[in-house]
Amino acid sequence: MSRRKASRAPRQERPEREEPTGFEHEPVMVHEVVRAFAAVPAGWVFDGTVGGGGHSAALLAAHEHVRIIGGDRDPNALTAAAGTRRGARSRRSASR
Repeated sequence: MSRRKASRAPRQERPEREEPTGFEHEPVMVHEVVRAFAAVPAGWVFDGTVGGGGHSAALLAAHEHVRIIGGDRDPNALTAAAGTRRGARSRRSASR
C-alpha cells in the first residue's frame, strides 16, 4: 500500500504585534485550520479561544471572505489579539 503525502498550504508569517503584552502563545496546526476554513461561506466566524490572535490573523490573511469575532476569558490574551495586525481591522473584533 502506498501513502500519499498531504499537500501543505503556504506557510503563514507570524502576525506582527503593535506592542508587547506579556502574553505569549504559539498557535499550532495553523495550516490545517486555514485549509479547513477555505470552504466556509462569507461572513462572520466566532473564535471562542482567540488567545494571541494567531489563528485569526492567519485566517484573515488567507481568506478575504471571512470576518472574525474573537473572545477569550484571559484579558491579556485579548490585549495580545487586539495588537495582532494584518490590515484587517474592519474584519475582526475581540471581547471578553
